[in-house]
Amino acid sequence: MNFDKIGKKIAEARIKQNKTQEELAEILEISPSFLSHIETGKRKPGFDTLIQIAKCLNMSLDYLILDEDLEKNVKDDDKFTAEMAEKL
Repeated sequence: MNFDKIGKKIAEARIKQNKTQEELAEILEISPSFLSHIETGKRKPGFDTLIQIAKCLNMSLDYLILDEDLEKNVKDDDKFTAEMAEKL
């Protein structure tokens, strides 16, 4: 998992919802400084915290934790598999 990208996604979603770090941290029952460190990729949150963040920000957990490059790789693999199947 790329925690820098996860943090950026969290910060972007929080800002879009007009929530401050303090407000979101209070909902999550974590300190604002811990949330700040998560958003900047300096700290790695536990799985339970990631689930809580995803719920609070109305985002899917897979969107939050999956690297977009990984998603592209899966699509590329699917395309390759389809091409190989056509040749058989």
